[in-house]
Amino acid sequence: MPQFLDAANALALYRRRPNPYTPSVDGDVWVTYGRDFYTPTQFGNQFGTRKNWLTGYGLDNNAQILVVGSGFGYLIEYLLDAGVQDVWGIDPGPYIWDSANDDQWRADVKARTANDWLGSGTEQASLDALPGVPNNERFTWIIDEDAAPMHTDAELPAFIAACEARLQGNAKGRIVHIVTPGSAGDFSVNWKSMAEWKAVAPDHNWVNAITGEVA
Repeated sequence: MPQFLDAANALALYRRRPNPYTPSVDGDVWVTYGRDFYTPTQFGNQFGTRKNWLTGYGLDNNAQILVVGSGFGYLIEYLLDAGVQDVWGIDPGPYIWDSANDDQWRADVKARTANDWLGSGTEQASLDALPGVPNNERFTWIIDEDAAPMHTDAELPAFIAACEARLQGNAKGRIVHIVTPGSAGDFSVNWKSMAEWKAVAPDHNWVNAITGEVA
């Protein structure tokens, strides 16, 4: 079973300096890995807009997308506003679902998000229960938002298989993992270099969440 972010780790992931690779200095201006992360000005505009960036992988408005580890659904929110209507999320994090954090959700986005985890064996029923999701939806895209690092090395093969199963026969090239690389000890999760992540599933796309580097 994957480890889920506690409040401290969730805040560390969702809140970081503009350049996280420089030493911390008192008075740093912090930016969020939340709604602001999906604007074209974030981190020097190297991504352009997220929709344009994903379009480079073949995404269009007709895509059926499952965002894995979707958190408060900021990417879902962004894609909906960019014209992609068939987009859904799944995230089991207790911090995400704590009622104290309800103000982080946009109502239409929360209604598209299942409280479950990929590979649980119950995720299809949880997704089917969301209003508007056809039974056994055939997703054409899986976008992983830092869910892979929530799994140990022993758990990763099952997680990768679960991502592929959600495609239900579609091309594996439409599985995109957005991960934050790091070193052991950063947090109590599985941090790897981009080369190490690529080795986990070489035929998937692996993207550095901070720099946009593609492995």
